[in-house]
Amino acid sequence: RRSSDLHCDDVARMAYHAEGAGEAELVRRYAPMAATQAACLGAHRETAAQYERALRFTPEDPRELAELYDGYAEALAFVDSWPQAAEARQRAIEIWHDLGEQRREGQDHRKLSAVMWRLCRGPESVAAEERSIELLEPMGDDAELARALSAHAFTLWSDDPEAAEQMLAR
Repeated sequence: RRSSDLHCDDVARMAYHAEGAGEAELVRRYAPMAATQAACLGAHRETAAQYERALRFTPEDPRELAELYDGYAEALAFVDSWPQAAEARQRAIEIWHDLGEQRREGQDHRKLSAVMWRLCRGPESVAAEERSIELLEPMGDDAELARALSAHAFTLWSDDPEAAEQMLAR
């Protein structure tokens, strides 16, 4: 049944009770909705908790699973849970790669770079930036490639300001 059929618009409550009842399909329906709702309210710990709930009931659709990991990684970043954010982002990257979703894989590598930087893992951060550009460049100029180039330009700035400036100009 849908929450509207039950006259309940509290999707977090629906997700909670669905989990308690072991109703995987309902958890997969309500927990991501509750996560989105919590994120809109700036309740990032609740957002992460709802993604955790959804991930305990792994969807069969790999695209849906990758989306959950992406959302979970974003929520974890907001609450400074960087090691867990790295794991979630890497899991999403694996799934996007397996699906052949080069743009999403490239986007997630750029985001992983920021996570690795927060974890003081500089070489891995740079490698993720470079992989992002490698994946996104063949797809043509767009906003996502611009974000990747911009991030990498700032990484290069201290060692090669000319190359960084050219990258920013691009």
